[in-house]
Amino acid sequence: MWLGVAVLIGMYLLCAAWSTLERIRYPSEYIYGEAIVLDQVRRIGLGQPLYGSPDALPLTVTAYPPVYYVVVAGLQHLTGDTGYGPGRVVSVAATLVAAAMLVWSVRQIAGRWSGGVLAAGLFLTQNLTALLWASAHRVDPLALCLTLIGLALATRGRTTLAALPLAGAFLTKQSYLVAAAAVVLTLWPARRSMLDFGAVFIGCLAASIAIGVRLTEGQLLWHTVLANANPQDLTYFAAMI
Repeated sequence: MWLGVAVLIGMYLLCAAWSTLERIRYPSEYIYGEAIVLDQVRRIGLGQPLYGSPDALPLTVTAYPPVYYVVVAGLQHLTGDTGYGPGRVVSVAATLVAAAMLVWSVRQIAGRWSGGVLAAGLFLTQNLTALLWASAHRVDPLALCLTLIGLALATRGRTTLAALPLAGAFLTKQSYLVAAAAVVLTLWPARRSMLDFGAVFIGCLAASIAIGVRLTEGQLLWHTVLANANPQDLTYFAAMI
């Protein structure tokens, strides 16, 4: 049975690898939002504000915190490629690291590498979100990668250190705050561990946000909080669940 599973997952991985390579090389947007994120990344290279005034051109909202934008802008600067390629490479690398962290986490819990390899194989081949977004020029794969690094460290018992990548995940996409909340819940009732984790996590966020607000003259919060808020819609929320 295991041989059959390995062969099947291997076939899926070959197809996924071929599809990923084609997507990295594709010169245009292939999933909604890539063009928006690319334009925002390019602003950094051009010396333009990532979080501009809402009453000035280009009249767009930068919905996410700056980590992904800065990483991709740096890679664009190094390679000289201002297209979709660098961002997609970052996403693919982040997805592979996320899979490796999944292997490690399951190994720590189950005590067997085979379980971790199976979990990573299923993640890369049977998870529709991973299949669609692994090579997308979007913030999500990097945020997921940082989250799984943090959860892997927490699984190992290094919860204070785990606060650093989990803070990075939040500074990549706000909704990944849920991972830090999950770690806090698993630490209960070990109050000392909870306090240590919370101090590092909140300290990193507070310092980063304070610097961001100072550098953007307050526009960081306008873009990522006020302009990014959605009206309450319980019907839509229920459908998503």
